[in-house]
Amino acid sequence: IDLGPGETGCTVENVRFTGDQRGLTIRASDAVGDDSLGADVYLNNVSSRILGSEGIGVNLSVEGNSLVDFHVDDRDSEDRAIGTALFVKDTSVARLVANRCKDVSEPMHPIVPSGAGWLFEGQDETFVAVKLNNSSSRDRARGVLTQQLDTSQVDLYVTHSAFSNCGLLSLVPPAGVVVVGGAIEEAVGVTAITVSNSAFYDCTAELPQYAATNYTLDGNLLQEVALLAADPNGVTGNPLWVDANAGDFHILPGSPCLGNGVTGTGVLEDLDGDARSGCANGMDIGPDESFDTDFYFTTGDFASLGETVVARLYGDGGSVGVVAAGTASSMPICNGNLDITLPYVAVTSAIVLPGSPGTRSTATTSFTIPMNPALVGIPMTTGSAHVTSPPGLALGANLRIVEIEL
Repeated sequence: IDLGPGETGCTVENVRFTGDQRGLTIRASDAVGDDSLGADVYLNNVSSRILGSEGIGVNLSVEGNSLVDFHVDDRDSEDRAIGTALFVKDTSVARLVANRCKDVSEPMHPIVPSGAGWLFEGQDETFVAVKLNNSSSRDRARGVLTQQLDTSQVDLYVTHSAFSNCGLLSLVPPAGVVVVGGAIEEAVGVTAITVSNSAFYDCTAELPQYAATNYTLDGNLLQEVALLAADPNGVTGNPLWVDANAGDFHILPGSPCLGNGVTGTGVLEDLDGDARSGCANGMDIGPDESFDTDFYFTTGDFASLGETVVARLYGDGGSVGVVAAGTASSMPICNGNLDITLPYVAVTSAIVLPGSPGTRSTATTSFTIPMNPALVGIPMTTGSAHVTSPPGLALGANLRIVEIEL
């Protein structure tokens, strides 16, 4: 897709690209050079699986003194070399905001040493601003690679994201070759990197170590001692993701991600679209906003009796549990002032998760939320549900609700 002067942008949605070298390419250029091109590009539910060793799933370029805003939502990349690339030059300005994007190196091939989930490059006195929210990158030589040339400026903001197994963990480099890589890497120094409420685990490196970068770190889960010391609210440990190898970055009970994030990030929803309200346990680190063994929801849709809710459970194969629900007053749960709370009551029959013990498994069930009799006629804005044990049976290993929706 080529965008020129007078064109306001384009939208690409609900499409999957496969091939060897390129999936989708969008070029934006003002041939006149008088700043007449200002475009908005929307990518919604765009996935790609490009198998070439130099292939790019989505290739974005801005040149010729242009201004382009990129809006990327629900991007799914399984590309071997580079998932999404943004090249900006000729004194142009590009801004990219990505939400709920999943990236993984194409699993049938070795990790490409020069590969990256995201590549952002600015040259010829350009400005590039990138925000990655509720996103993840795993099994990559580099989760994010930035390059800044010719007095260009690249600002990178990473919030509520997850990086797993980023770095050349599966490759043995040739003798005498110094291998670099990790979750976020600078080929040439960027102007600023801001990382908040994000989790890094099983990465050879987490953030650039050798470039003069202006870091702002706050509320992250980190393994590197030097970075952890620079984060005033940082934590460490195993994030207890449900299954990082399968791209499931929901968090389990006991995760250090629970409640250790910071507020004020501006990211209002998590990867499932659930509100990041900071209720119960406080703001969580990573793409998932959970509430430990209880799953709270806040919505005005529970104003009538018999509202049907679907819950997805997670646990070890063979685990047995039931979903229990309770109701509360119309006061928000966040404020800690629940006027009326009924005991939890079982709303489903016993659920046995498929599979054998020691294997991860999921099951889906539906239930109705009981209405507190004292609140009949009052729109109910809050409620809660959790997994409990059936009478006479022990709660299954790791059993919890990981998703709930109308």
